[in-house]
Amino acid sequence: MGTLNKIMEIMKEKNLKQKDLTDFLNLGKGTFTEWKSGKTNSYLRYIPKIAEFLGVSSDYLLGIESEKQSINDDDVKVALFGGDGEVTDEMWNEVKTFVAFIKEKNKKNNDND
Repeated sequence: MGTLNKIMEIMKEKNLKQKDLTDFLNLGKGTFTEWKSGKTNSYLRYIPKIAEFLGVSSDYLLGIESEKQSINDDDVKVALFGGDGEVTDEMWNEVKTFVAFIKEKNKKNNDND
């Protein structure tokens, strides 16, 4: 199964719309349609972000690993904090707030380009 087909299959499983993904990536409405029609394969440059959005690994989307491995909050906490001690709700909320700030900053930068 090709990468784009995997993306669409996971989106269907999670009841996500094309607009949900293009909004997350800050892309135009017609972008997904262009991907499906084969006009462009620009989705490949967004694989890490698409994987994040879908909660799977980039390797799974690219066919490097065969099993879909979901990434959950605990996996992210271990990656960010190295598994050292407890990650409090306050710490986790600060991380999510910072991520939202960075996403908004990048969105504004992309809008200005």
